[in-house]
Amino acid sequence: MSQRLETVRTLIRQSAVPADRAALLAPGRQPLSYGGLLELIERTGGRLRALGLTARARIAVALPNGPEAASAFLALASCSACAPLNPALRKNDFEAALGSLRAEAMLVEEGAEGPAAEAAQALGVSILRLRKGGPAGWFELVDAGEVRELDWPGSDDTALLLHTSGTTSRPKLVPLTGANLCASARHIAQSLALTAGDRCLNILPLFHIHGLAAAPLATLASGGSRPPLYAVPGHEGVLTGLANLSRELGAGQPVWAFDLRRIEAPDIATLAARCTDLLLEHDPRGAYRLLGICFGSYVAVKVAEELIDRGKTVEFLALVDALNPQWRRGLDLKPLIAAYLGQLREKLRGHAALVRNRPPAVVLSHLGQRCLAFVRNHGTNLLARLPEPATAAIRHRRMVLRFQPRPLALNAVLFSLPGRRPSAAALGWQGVFANVEVVNLEFDPRGALTARNLPRLAAELARRLG
Repeated sequence: MSQRLETVRTLIRQSAVPADRAALLAPGRQPLSYGGLLELIERTGGRLRALGLTARARIAVALPNGPEAASAFLALASCSACAPLNPALRKNDFEAALGSLRAEAMLVEEGAEGPAAEAAQALGVSILRLRKGGPAGWFELVDAGEVRELDWPGSDDTALLLHTSGTTSRPKLVPLTGANLCASARHIAQSLALTAGDRCLNILPLFHIHGLAAAPLATLASGGSRPPLYAVPGHEGVLTGLANLSRELGAGQPVWAFDLRRIEAPDIATLAARCTDLLLEHDPRGAYRLLGICFGSYVAVKVAEELIDRGKTVEFLALVDALNPQWRRGLDLKPLIAAYLGQLREKLRGHAALVRNRPPAVVLSHLGQRCLAFVRNHGTNLLARLPEPATAAIRHRRMVLRFQPRPLALNAVLFSLPGRRPSAAALGWQGVFANVEVVNLEFDPRGALTARNLPRLAAELARRLG
């Protein structure tokens, strides 16, 4: 399974629901929203790349305390490695700090010609100038060129560089990764029981770790829930099961579901393209977490393909009770028979467990229901091979017959109900994804979103979503 991306930018993005909620405030100025802060981060990162400053570039900052110092830290730590310095240092102290940092640039206010700029100029370090204006914390980089496409740092890349105080010896340089900062911010927010309704009045210097992690970062970390889980329902498009799953996951994990009954499409690829359009309209930035249930799994796979083709990042993909329709391709007769016999064995074992020690009337009722379900399912499969007209369920089955996944450089979690599908290795997906993790749920002829399996499914998802 892929490691979850933990950076300053993802921390802010996770809190940016709704995007128009205030993130930074200052007296006498309009607040900067979460959406505005994310836009500022992307604009700043694009301009840094235009200047040749990469995701691993070390950028020193010498700004007076204020909203721009906070937003500059958030932007630079999201895009490169930020090194805030005390703006009251003398020139020789700035020179020593820049030398130990091996800084590639120094950020100062527009018009500032003090010791920070002089030290940078003396050492040949590029000087970036910040022009403030607009909402609290909004700024532009002066003469920074056009915005370029961004390569974002990873969780283990350095996001913040600070010097120790040097009380007992020479100051030492301490690098902190994006994952370090996210963990610290969340722990502080949890310890202080911060919520989205809290506001932090920061009086701490924004070149000390407590002024950075305990003030803006912890406050932002408390401001929202986890990134949404975008879910695609099964072939009948009923959302009740997903609503129950959402309740099991809890209020801290948003779940957004596509209502397939309202989306007309002739095939899965077109259906996925329209779902992707809706997804990007709701959240244009990503990274994305996808969940597919039964038929919805095939749509989710194609949505992942669409997102990747459009330059987006898929962070998590889970498929529930979904057999790759192409699983039989290339199989000899012997393993094919073994797969169906394995399914039959698990199915009989599962049904026996469901009716064990039950009254005869209940057993007969169960057998009758399963016989009707067998006729209905296989009848639908037969009708799916016939020409139009057809019901939505038959159209979806017909789409599955034509489903052709392509190899994806993604990890996937597969939730299987042994006995519901042929006992194929990794449900036939092993050649599609880079890595496949299979989690077996309890057999239930009605599927995974039932009272029998929902708690386990929700717990397994929550553990992986973080």
